[in-house]
Amino acid sequence: MCQQNPFSVDEEMNLQMNVQKTIFYLFEAVCDEDYEAIALELEELNVVIGRLLAIQKKKEKQHKLEDLVKEMQQKGIKIDFAERASFFNTIAKNAVECSRELDKKRQQA
Repeated sequence: MCQQNPFSVDEEMNLQMNVQKTIFYLFEAVCDEDYEAIALELEELNVVIGRLLAIQKKKEKQHKLEDLVKEMQQKGIKIDFAERASFFNTIAKNAVECSRELDKKRQQA
């Protein structure tokens, strides 16, 4: 079925290590009473935690999808996932370019 992207696993591990380092730096800043550093470390911590929460939500959605697919397969429903075709992007891009060209011609007339 769906395999985890190794890059997202590495990213998550890096973010977790970043959280630990940031907490350590935050503790040092508190001990040194360096309030500017405390503010910066808290901002960094909020950003990293936000990214970790996004990864967690993505994992939860993936697990729900996997469970749904398994349930449907048990009921005998065949499911085939197709990757998004590259020509969709090309068609949309060409449509936008054509409409821009038409707008330019209308403005010139």
